Amino acid sequence: MLRKVMKWRKEYGTDSILDEDLLTRDNDELKDVVHTGSTDKQGRPLYYTVYGAFKDKALCTKVLGTEESRENFLRLKVQNLEKSIKQLSFKSGGVDSIVQITDLKNFPAPMKELSSISKKIVTLFQSNYPGIINKNVRLNSDCD
Repeated sequence: MLRKVMKWRKEYGTDSILDEDLLTRDNDELKDVVHTGSTDKQGRPLYYTVYGAFKDKALCTKVLGTEESRENFLRLKVQNLEKSIKQLSFKSGGVDSIVQITDLKNFPAPMKELSSISKKIVTLFQSNYPGIINKNVRLNSDCD
């Protein structure tokens, strides 16, 4: 498994992804969709995804309408996860995991592109970041 993850990291360019400017004038709204920066009481980084912004169909089309824009969104998600990982300490007693928070308030009606990219993100994170996400919290879902 470790070899597979290391191969993916090399192919995907995760070592340099923090240097990429994935938020541009054309998609700066994404800073409100995917963000990091705070921690929980145990000091674990909080990684937020706020899908309600996609109720704006124009934004959804702009961000998820082409293969290139979907790949940019995926890279932005990975970039923010990598930013959170930089805050971790794998020493004894250190913070070694992240809390992922997904806010589904105002989540738009089912959209093929959004559903597809969400599944791809979950698979990518589970396959390539095993054990990094301590808890996955869903807010404002119909199942709450």
